[in-house]
Amino acid sequence: MPDAYAPYLIEELRVHGVKNWEIDDKGRHNKLRFQWGDRTLMHVFPKTPSDRRGILNSLSDLRHTLGVRRVIRKSSAPERQRCPVEKPEKLLTITVKPSPFADLKTLLTPKEAVLCPRMSLAQIAAMLNSAPR
Repeated sequence: MPDAYAPYLIEELRVHGVKNWEIDDKGRHNKLRFQWGDRTLMHVFPKTPSDRRGILNSLSDLRHTLGVRRVIRKSSAPERQRCPVEKPEKLLTITVKPSPFADLKTLLTPKEAVLCPRMSLAQIAAMLNSAPR
């Protein structure tokens, strides 16, 4: 007896008022035969569940075979009131990126030439020795 799909399919048939049904589990797939109005219909479903939506897809196929829509059972809890939310006005924001070449222009402009006097190694050593430590 198919344990995964059959209870859900039978419950769906009961919701729609079907009382006479039988499951044939011989062969590669299970077959659910039932009376719907003046016709005998058959719904084929797998013996093992395929994936997490397998049962839901099989229920949807059964409803399609019956030609009915899904019955939605509403809860008895009162609906929650939503607070009205005012939508803010849409603000247009424009961001301007600085030009990457602005810094290059300042580097390329000629500046005053700084002249460094030539010093001998003895003068540099004397200057370093006289520096405060």
